[in-house]
Amino acid sequence: MKSEKKDKVVILGAGLTGLTAAHFLENPSAGGKKIKPFILEKKDCAGGLCRTEEKEGFSFDHTGHLLHFKKKDSLWKTFIEDTLKIDLKKHSRRASIHIMNTLVPYPFQYHLAYLPKDEKEKCVRDYLKVYKSGAPAGGSFRKWAEDSFGKRMASLFFLPYNQKLWNFNLNKMSTDWMGRFVPGPDVGMILRG
Repeated sequence: MKSEKKDKVVILGAGLTGLTAAHFLENPSAGGKKIKPFILEKKDCAGGLCRTEEKEGFSFDHTGHLLHFKKKDSLWKTFIEDTLKIDLKKHSRRASIHIMNTLVPYPFQYHLAYLPKDEKEKCVRDYLKVYKSGAPAGGSFRKWAEDSFGKRMASLFFLPYNQKLWNFNLNKMSTDWMGRFVPGPDVGMILRG
């Protein structure tokens, strides 16, 4: 008697990737073999970094930078909402940087007027120095930040923020990943800010 071999798949994590993989295993394209995966999740709910926790009347998102859809009718957005039944909420960014006992709106480089006058002047002077040099920014993230915004802005915001965010040596971090996620310098906006 010939036994039928069953495919077994274990998915680690019920985040967006795990749920998507499970969906396509259970709903294969034409001619594909249907597989019922076993999902292991260490938390008591699905969602991974896409989940929101409610505590004492407040909502805490595990990340604010995970899903950036270029179009309102993105296929990913439709898949997440209609197939995975995850309720996405659109948020408008309202972020500030707490520095020198004040809140500076994001992006930092365009709101220097919130800094004490002498600090703003140091930032602008340092920025104009690198701007006038015309040297191409590049190499590591640290070099890019210093060559793009000047050492003062880099040391006040870009380096400490990104060091904390990535927990990685910024001298070794490439700038290839930045794309549309890290606003580059605009001389007019920096001077007006």
